Amino acid sequence: IENFGFTFDPRPQANPNHLPFVLFEYQKDAIRWLVEHIDSGKDGFIEKSRDMGISWVVFVWVPIWYWLFRDGVNILVGSYKEALVDNGTKDSLFGMIDYAVDSLPIWLLPKGFSKKKHRTQMKLRNPVTENLITGDTMNPDFGRGSRKTVILFDELGTWDYAKDAWASAGDSTDCRIANSTPKGRNYYALHRETNIDKITLHWSKHPL
Repeated sequence: IENFGFTFDPRPQANPNHLPFVLFEYQKDAIRWLVEHIDSGKDGFIEKSRDMGISWVVFVWVPIWYWLFRDGVNILVGSYKEALVDNGTKDSLFGMIDYAVDSLPIWLLPKGFSKKKHRTQMKLRNPVTENLITGDTMNPDFGRGSRKTVILFDELGTWDYAKDAWASAGDSTDCRIANSTPKGRNYYALHRETNIDKITLHWSKHPL
């Protein structure tokens, strides 16, 4: 990530807007935590403050690393509305993934990769390994269907069908990752009180 990763921030105070993703220690810890949970097939719970760069870690660069370098990978990412999953802009999860893939040197991409062929609506396919990153939006049957390496929930604290979606995803994967900024006493908040493995990324960990 530190060799080839970039992030984008459109705000005027972010100068430059295109930044090499040089990781803070808490982000490195989050990456190690996430990879350990995916590889061991274990659910996880992320609670975070805003502006911690964790969306770039959880939904972009770690999935792209698996998509590039592991075999037999099928990753599902989801959010509470379609525009936040894939609306053709950098505001969406797949828009961020597109930005990241576009920033990589050509030699690092899978042989024969063509964005026109292998990047379709809410789907990114690796033509060499057939690895997939797919997307879906909030619904009670979220994640139900084929087996998944990991299912990543964006801002689960905002989902109307959070309980149903979480249970449904459990039929498809051993690793569900709930990621959100807290938003009241909802299913996400109640889920925190279970024995699920948790990581807390409070703003005080951010050096700036």
